[in-house]
Amino acid sequence: MEKIILAVIASGAISTMITLVFSRTKVNAETESVKIQTYSKMLEDLRKQMEFISTQVENLQKKEVEYLRIIGNHQKTERELRSRIKELETTLNNHLKTLN
Repeated sequence: MEKIILAVIASGAISTMITLVFSRTKVNAETESVKIQTYSKMLEDLRKQMEFISTQVENLQKKEVEYLRIIGNHQKTERELRSRIKELETTLNNHLKTLN
């Protein structure tokens, strides 16, 4: 009778150990799968952010070029106006000299 009880207990213990090994393997595989899915999602999110930032940089570069063009035009206009002011000052001074 003792041998039967020991055999039943031993077979139960062996069965439990086998189940434990296979369930641990399954849990580890599921954990790895969740990690892979999480990292894949993070990578996809980073790619989307990079695309968005790249678009923003391109738009800012276009605006910078336009602003530099505007500044260049304003500087040209300023030079022309300063030159015209000098001409008018010279003309005014000449007229004032002729009146004296």
